[in-house]
Amino acid sequence: MRHIEKSYEYYNSIAHIYDEMYLDKYWENAKKQIKYVLKSYISDFSDKKVIDIGAGTGQWSQWFVQNGAQVVLVEPAWNMLEIAKEKLKNYSEKCTFICEKAENIQLDEKFDVIFLFGDVLSYVENIEKVLNNIKKLSKDGTYIFGTVDNFYSYLRDVIIYGEKSDYEYLKKYKKLPIGSEYGTFIARAFSEEDLIEISKNFSLELVEVSALGIFSDETLNFKYGKYLTKEAEHLLFVMKNHEKY
Repeated sequence: MRHIEKSYEYYNSIAHIYDEMYLDKYWENAKKQIKYVLKSYISDFSDKKVIDIGAGTGQWSQWFVQNGAQVVLVEPAWNMLEIAKEKLKNYSEKCTFICEKAENIQLDEKFDVIFLFGDVLSYVENIEKVLNNIKKLSKDGTYIFGTVDNFYSYLRDVIIYGEKSDYEYLKKYKKLPIGSEYGTFIARAFSEEDLIEISKNFSLELVEVSALGIFSDETLNFKYGKYLTKEAEHLLFVMKNHEKY
C-alpha cells in the first residue's frame, strides 16, 4: 500500500472514482439521513449562503444550489474541484470555487450554513486553525453540519486487526492511518465527548450528535441514532453559533 502523507493528495489521486465509491447501500442510506437532518433544521435553503468546506466533487453543493442556496466550494484537491466545476456548470452564477485547504480560508463573508461532510475535521492537518476559521465564517444563528470518523470504530478495528503499538498510538493521539490500495494518510477520530469539548472551546452549541447510517430508515436514524454513538463508523453532528453563547 502506497503511503501518501496528505489527505488531499490521496483524494486528488482517486478523484476519477470518488463518486462511484459512495454508491453502495450504506452511503445511499447515510445521504438520506443527512438530507433529513438538514431539512429538519433548515426547512428552506432559498437564498441561504452556504460554505461547503471539503466540497469534494460537489455532490452536496449540487444539492444545496438545487434547493436555492448560494454556495462557496472549498476543496484542496484540484482534481476533485475540477469535477465539481463540471458538475455545477449550469449553476455557475450560484457557485464560487476555491482550491484551498480549510486551514487557509480567508474570506470576509459570514455564512448561514457551514458544511463539513466527508469527515473534514478528521482529515485536516491543523484542527484548531480550521475551527478558528469556522468561527470567523459564522454569525449568530449559523448552523454547522458535519461528520467525523468515530473513535470507537477505530478502536474496534485496532483490537481486531491491529497490534499493540497501533492501540497505544490510537489511545495517545486518537489518530490512525486510513485509506485503500491507492494510498494512506493519517486521520483523526472523535468521540461524542470530543465534540462536546470542541463546542465548549470554540463557544458553539452542540445541538446534536448521532450515529450515521446505523438503520436502513433515515427516520429511525434520526430518532435513535443519538443512543448509538459508540456503534457507528461515522458520527453526524450539528452545531450552532450564538454570539452570546
